[in-house]
Amino acid sequence: MAVPFRGKDTPMERADFGQPDVAIVLTHLSYFYSGLEGKQVKESLELLKRLPQRDAEYQSWIDQNTKEELSANEITTDCNAINLGDSIQMKKLADFFRFNTALINFWLNKFVFPKETRQFPFKLVSSAWDLAKDQSQPMRGFSGTKDSCRLLPLGTKLSSLPQLESTDGDVLARVTAKENRRVFQLPSDDSVKVLDFIVSLEDGGSVLIDVGAPMIGINNEQVAKYWLHRSPKRFIAAAYFEGNELMVVLRDRHKTLLNYSPLKQSLDRVLVYM
Repeated sequence: MAVPFRGKDTPMERADFGQPDVAIVLTHLSYFYSGLEGKQVKESLELLKRLPQRDAEYQSWIDQNTKEELSANEITTDCNAINLGDSIQMKKLADFFRFNTALINFWLNKFVFPKETRQFPFKLVSSAWDLAKDQSQPMRGFSGTKDSCRLLPLGTKLSSLPQLESTDGDVLARVTAKENRRVFQLPSDDSVKVLDFIVSLEDGGSVLIDVGAPMIGINNEQVAKYWLHRSPKRFIAAAYFEGNELMVVLRDRHKTLLNYSPLKQSLDRVLVYM
């Protein structure tokens, strides 16, 4: 679970929970569980000493504790007796009050929420349902399958083309095909070891689709060259993307655009890294 903001440098807009009420509740819980830092306790005390109603506010902090607890920890009940320049006293106060809910609420209300919960007077908010609402011009969309049609907005009408009725079954058949039933555990997050593992398979294949970023630390060209170097001799080149261009590199490390290479007509002899 992400916490909306846990200090001055994490505004609510960058949170997974951007809804203000949820952000405020989770922020309270975060501070209640982890407590205040010594610096935050001292900043609260510095502000407290400047308030005209400081005595009443400080009493709300210590009211949560018995006199025996205060005496055992050498905590003064007099706000005026707090010496901000006494490092020993500051440490005792920080250790004693860091989980004090009254002080945490004071810190949040004075230092966090005034800055982090500021909102614009108006907001533009939209969702997928807004796209499907009644409007003067019809709205049309396309989906490859219709298995999620029950989740569409109520005003959306599903119209299937007769020639595409078999799409759902075709996708299911391809996903469950025999050649797609093998699952391998990669050896580690080391890119070279992953490539070595692929080459070691009985049929390592000729296309590598990198969707989970296992090739960390080396670029596309380096992946293509190493993969080609370790692969059987029947592969004479490897194709990869360099920016927006599809390149091909030979075993002699010469490279060119695939569109300008005769290998474009012999892709069965080319490794492809995407």
